[in-house]
Amino acid sequence: MPIPPSPSVGLAITLSGGWDSNFSAPCGSTTTLTAPSGNVEQSLIKMFNNQVGGSYDLHLSCLSLEGNKLTEPFQGIHVSNNGQNSMGVSLDQCRLFSFPGHGLRVLVTNGSHMSLTLNDTLITDNSALANGNWSGIGMFVKASSVSKITVDLNNCRIERNVGDENLHGGGGISLYTSDNAVVLASMTNSVISDNEKESGGGGIALGAVGNGRSELTLQNCTVSGNRLTSLSRTGGGLFLKASSDSPYFASTKVFLKNTIVYGNKNNTGPQDIFLYENALNDTAEVLLTAGYSIYGKLGNENNYATFTDQGHNFSADPLLSADSHLTKGSPAIDAGQCGYSFLSFYHRVAPYDDMDGQERPGFGIVNGCDIGADEFVWPFPWPMFLPAIIKR
Repeated sequence: MPIPPSPSVGLAITLSGGWDSNFSAPCGSTTTLTAPSGNVEQSLIKMFNNQVGGSYDLHLSCLSLEGNKLTEPFQGIHVSNNGQNSMGVSLDQCRLFSFPGHGLRVLVTNGSHMSLTLNDTLITDNSALANGNWSGIGMFVKASSVSKITVDLNNCRIERNVGDENLHGGGGISLYTSDNAVVLASMTNSVISDNEKESGGGGIALGAVGNGRSELTLQNCTVSGNRLTSLSRTGGGLFLKASSDSPYFASTKVFLKNTIVYGNKNNTGPQDIFLYENALNDTAEVLLTAGYSIYGKLGNENNYATFTDQGHNFSADPLLSADSHLTKGSPAIDAGQCGYSFLSFYHRVAPYDDMDGQERPGFGIVNGCDIGADEFVWPFPWPMFLPAIIKR
């Protein structure tokens, strides 16, 4: 489904599925779009924009995009903006699965700007199949040539995607910049699990080269069960890289808050986070900052990168279920930060609801939220100590 270039005045396109028979209520179910065989477009939905000026927006909701077990390279959604303009792309309650290539591929270049937002969306079971360079497989985002993209994921799951040997990509998510471009990304209440790649980042790869700048904030997220199958000097869960030489400066920054990065592996054993700063004459930086988080093995190539411990971090098995929920006895329960008070005002840190819509401790509470995307809820009957509390 190719979408034509935008006129200079702008264009907004909405594709919404799941309507009832009277078209009165959306998202009662999902509408499935299946990739046909022999499609020369190589994407189920493709949106290119090379116009100068104007805006171009695409909103998808309640759609299920299926790769249909094709044997030729094919992508779910391919979006490209290279026309010195602005573009907005959003996916709400969508599913992208079983594509022999990227589930979602986004490229911005040539001074263009883009916002990419995913809410309650699943990207799963996509796999590499001779799909070329820069393979992110689950979700791939690249900005270059003085462009900028903001990426926001809320209540999303990126899981069981399988990548290839390309060093620049991550099995679940790839975020990369070069040539004075910027990627600013945030993920909240999201799960990145059981993705696989030969090298780079099994779960998430974040990088910058030349004069690029990449930043990622993980807020109440769970990154677990991801793996690498070849190189040992890359990260099973997170791979952070910056590489440059004079006169350029590359920067990669990641912030962890109330987040689990545990149970990920490379080909030699446990490896959750790997930091790789490759610079001549201090022309690159890799910065990792963490607070109220659980993470396992951390690797730092030549100790060049900088790790800032904001406190309340620890390494312990979070006791996750097969679908990344906390189980009874998990050390993540009540170990996170809900919010904080500053100048008599309450500032919220954790989302008020978890990835399933279950409530976390409410307004004004400082500590006692759970670490990760899930807020553990005691199954009925409640713990044995509850009657004692009631008696008081």
